[in-house]
Amino acid sequence: MSAFLKVLFGDAWNVAVVAAIVLAAVMMVEAGYPTIAAYVVPPLTLAGVALLIRR
Repeated sequence: MSAFLKVLFGDAWNVAVVAAIVLAAVMMVEAGYPTIAAYVVPPLTLAGVALLIRR
């Protein structure tokens, strides 16, 4: 079961990056800036991938 969860979710760093991106998007939408979120989330995703690559 542990191997299945590792394949499904990755490690804790992957989960943390995804959670940070989702949290940032939700905060921007809830603050009333959904169009800005559409432009900010892709660079945040690339930054998260770069962080995971350097790990």
